[in-house]
Formats: sequence, C-alpha cells, structure tokens
Amino acid sequence: MTSTWTAPNRDRQSEADAGVFGNRAFVLLWLASGASIAGGLLSAVVVSGGLDVTEDRGGQRGQTMAICLFVFPFFIFGTLNGLLADRLSRRGLIIGVGLAGAVLMSALVILTTRGPLASPWVFVPLVIGGVSVAMLSPAMAGLLSVLVPRHQLARANAASLALAVVAIVMVVLLGEYLADRRLARTGFAMSAAGFLVSVIFMILLRQPAGRTYSPSFRGEGIGTLAEVANHIRTHRRVMRLIDTTMVVWGCGALLWIAAPILVWDVCGRQDLADVRLSQSFLVAGLLIGAVFLTSAGDALRGEATIRWSLSGVTLAIAVLAAVSWLPISSGVLFWVASAAMAVAGAFFAGAAVGCSMLLQRIVPNRLRGRVFGLTDLAGTASLLAVMGIFGLPDWSNLSGWIGWVLLGVAAVMAGVVARVWSTRLRQEPLPPVTQFFWYLNEFYCKWWFRFRREGPCTVPAEGAVIVVANHTCGVDPLLLIAGTSHRLIGFLVAEEYTHVPIGGRLIHMIGCVPVRRDGHDAAGTRAALRHLRDGNVLGIFIEGGIPEPGESREPKLGAAMLALHTGALIVPAHISGTSYDENIARSFFRRHHARVRFGKPIDLGRYWIPSGDKEALRRVSLKLLERIRRLGPGGEAEDDGPSDLVL
Repeated sequence: MTSTWTAPNRDRQSEADAGVFGNRAFVLLWLASGASIAGGLLSAVVVSGGLDVTEDRGGQRGQTMAICLFVFPFFIFGTLNGLLADRLSRRGLIIGVGLAGAVLMSALVILTTRGPLASPWVFVPLVIGGVSVAMLSPAMAGLLSVLVPRHQLARANAASLALAVVAIVMVVLLGEYLADRRLARTGFAMSAAGFLVSVIFMILLRQPAGRTYSPSFRGEGIGTLAEVANHIRTHRRVMRLIDTTMVVWGCGALLWIAAPILVWDVCGRQDLADVRLSQSFLVAGLLIGAVFLTSAGDALRGEATIRWSLSGVTLAIAVLAAVSWLPISSGVLFWVASAAMAVAGAFFAGAAVGCSMLLQRIVPNRLRGRVFGLTDLAGTASLLAVMGIFGLPDWSNLSGWIGWVLLGVAAVMAGVVARVWSTRLRQEPLPPVTQFFWYLNEFYCKWWFRFRREGPCTVPAEGAVIVVANHTCGVDPLLLIAGTSHRLIGFLVAEEYTHVPIGGRLIHMIGCVPVRRDGHDAAGTRAALRHLRDGNVLGIFIEGGIPEPGESREPKLGAAMLALHTGALIVPAHISGTSYDENIARSFFRRHHARVRFGKPIDLGRYWIPSGDKEALRRVSLKLLERIRRLGPGGEAEDDGPSDLVL
C-alpha cells in the first residue's frame, strides 16, 4: 500500500488549508485584474464626463450610451477573445494586452498635449478601455481556474468580483473628479499606469508546478469554434449557465435603468443625489454579496447558490414592481425601493459567482477561454438589448408602465424559478424538509468547521450499511452526515438527547436509534437491528465515548455484532482536524479544520464467527479500529489494498 501523505500531497494540503489568499499566484492575478479594470475604465469615465446623471432624460441616455459603448467590445469580440485565451498562453496574453493598453493610453497623453480630443475622437478612450477589459476577461477567468483548487473556486471568483466592484466605484469617483476639472491627460496617464501595474503583477506570477496550461486545439479556424459549440450543445448544464448569465446581465441593466424612473416619477424625488443613492444600493448589495461569498462561498453548492440567488432576484424585482402601486408615502417608497435594489445586487453576486465557478469546474480547460468568451457575448447581448429598448429611446410615458414591465419580468422569473425548484426537488434523494436540513448542516460544517471530505464517499447507494468511525468531539455526527450526500446516516445516540426540544426532533428526523448509556438495552439493540434490516445506514463510534487527547480506548463490539446479525456492510471512516473539548455543546461553536476520509466497504459475512464468541468479536473490532486509524493523516491509503480484514 502507498502512503496518502507523500510530499506533493502534503504541499497541496498545506496550500488548500492556507485559504485562497494564501495562494500567491491567485493574489497576483487578483491584483492584476483590479489594476487592469481600473486602467481600462478610468479613461472611459473621464471622457464620458464621469458617467454623470443629470436631471433630464438626456443625461440618463448619455450614461446609458457610455455604458453600452464600453461593453460593446464584449459582444463584438467575445468569441475572438475566447479563442485567443485558448490559443495563446493566458498569462502571456494578459501581459500583452496590458502593454498594448499602456502604450495606447500613453499615446493619448501625447495627443492631448495641445488640447482635448475633438469629436468623434472623444470616444476612442472608451473603445480602447472596453476592448482591453473584454480581451482580458476570458483569459483571466480561464487562468484563475488553473491557479486555484476546485474547492476554492467560489471564494476566488467572489473575491475577484468584490475587487472589481471596489475598483469600479473608486474609478468612477476619481473619473468624475478629473472630468469636472478637465484633467483628461491625467486620467489617460493614470490609465496607462494601471495597465503597467497589471503587467508587473503578471510578470511576477508563476504558475504552480503541474498547473501550467498548454494551449491545445482540435481543428483550425471555424473548426475551433465548432468544437466549443458542439460541447455546449451536448452539455445542457453549460447552456443553462450561459442562459443564467444572460438573465443576470439583463435584469441588472433593467434595474439600473429603472432606478431613476422610480426615484423621480414614482417616489417624487427630483434631487440627483437621490438617484445616485438608489443606484448605489444596487452596487452596495453587489459588494456585500461578493464579500459574503468570499467568506462562505466554498461552503455553498454552486447550483444551490444559483437557485437561491435567482429566487432572491425574483423577489426583489417583484417588490420594485409593487413600489409603483403601494399607497404609502414617497419617503417610505424610496427606502423600500433602495432596500430591494440592495437585495437584488447581493443575489446578482451569488448568481454570477455560481455560474463562473460551475463553468470553471465542468468545462475542460482547453475550452474554457472560448466558453467564457461566448458567455461574455451572451451576457452583454442581453444587457445591450435591455438598454437599447428601455434606456436609449426617449419614452415619454415609461414612468407609467415601468411597474408593469418589472411585474412581467418578475412573473417570468417566478415561472422559471418554480420549474427549476420542482425539477431539483424531484431529483433529491431525501424528503424536502429533511433535504433542507441536510443542506443546512453541510453549509454549517463547511463554513464554520471548515469541513472537507478527503477522497470519495464509499457508502453504497443502497442496502444496510454501518459507518464505523473514531470519535473526536461532539460535532462528529454532523461531519459524517455532511460527507454522505446520497444517503442519510442515523446514529446510536444517548436516550436523553432525544428529549432536547429542537435537537430531539432532528434526531428523530434523521432516524437515529436511542440507547441507554449503561450498555444493557435490549430494546435499543432490537431497534438498531430493525434499522439495518430495513436497509438503512447506521453510524457507530467504535470507541464508545470521546477519548481525551492521547488516550487509547478499547473498541466496542456493537458494530461487529450488528454487522454479523444483519449482513450489513461496514464502511470505516476517519475524522481529523477537530479540537477536543470536554464540553460537548461548546464544540459546536468552536472553529475546526475538520476532515473526513472514508475507506472501502468491508463484508464480515465472508468470515465464520461463532455466535456469542466475544473474543472473535473483539479481534474483529480491533481490526476495524486499526483500519480506521490507517485512514488518518500519516496512515496508508486503501486504494491499493483489499476490502477485507486479516484476522
């Protein structure tokens, strides 16, 4: 048998435990992305007058036009940008785009020495900034997925989104300041500096060994696009994620356009600052959602995050639609609308991070650039369509039917979300209420206990199974449940715990078997036998209680006895990374670095053990305990070993 804790494995484990910001390569890419966004956007904000909103509808259309011009390269060049991200070295492409952006911005500094840019050249910085950021987007998304372990992709994408929001806000404020003082040259110079800083960070970046990306293609020219198109066509999940991205971009654009109308015409506030405040709630919600996911994103499942996020967005849009008709004061309406904007922004962040994370996980690395390029194309197409319909034309009566537009969007979204939830609930292995608590437990374990399962879960999909594990602290049952997604583990629990008001209900819900602590409980034994003969899973801690650190306990004989009487398979499991606490309740509030590893199932039916032979049961139990300990850090893997016991 080979050791599971070789030097490369230890290095990967240390990197994983260090967190996403302990990954030097990711931090450099993260900083480079923020600098490139600042470099590309600042010049655009300066020449468009700071993206200012004035009190007339012409000002609103001007802002919308500037946004459309900036994101238009994502739509036009999305496919080409993705192709370049897969054809070339992604790190080299980012460096090349950064250098080109710095050179072009420096040229604008020289050109504006004698005076400001004349029309139509005033739009050149907008286009340069938009093209630069659009070219970087697929390359950075693809490179991030190579630098970061799979289980940290949610946090990495959320951190990138949070930095992007902060960079955009700071650049808009700085751009407005420079535009008001007609300091366009200073803005161009700072944009060039932003691109150069991005290049420096990327030059310092070194991809970890074993994670380098070698461009690979099947076909040339149109064939390379046909390859990714065929992949999307045959993988419905990828198509659904791209569709979700379109929904997020489109709904975000609609709310951005709706904010001034709701403030001016529905809430009756004519101050420009109120419009800014309402839109800032949307941005603040986006930032709050990104920060939350940076902290807890790895504890959330990608598809569950998207489902809940779309539900939240639907609710927020419905509230904004109701604002148009609620018979309450304008002041209350304003704050209700602003709060709904913040909620929508937070859930937009969840949907965006969930889509990016899942695409990075399920799309092969050789296709990721092109898939993200097409995702950018689809998302910006949705944004441009919404802004082209509602933001650019001079609709004189838009305020009269904006509520109906929002209500219609909310109704369509509600239908889509209801279908998604109904489909998912039919696929769940557990009843809806039990499944909800299972997901809640998994989130709690992954977020607070920093739980992670090492290797696959080896619990069979059906039939009687006994999961036999070591006991480290009071949270061990939660960890084993979180590590087994397809079946529910019931445990032998002390009878007094079933009388706890809330805990007792949960104990009965998951099918735990109450027993007396004195060990003389024929009724408890019969209940455990029935539980297994019904084809369920039973969890047993072979050491009985929780041993103190350094204490060695004799294994209990119950697991072996129950397996021999019922024919149940035994799955050994090792729990590590928890902190011992003599107070069981306190262990639920302590932070851990919990890990669970499952071993191969063991069939005791292969052995002839006389009924009632306690010495034979003791030998079997000792072998089970030995097998459990070999699953821990410093032990040996079971991948190459037999699934039986040597007695």
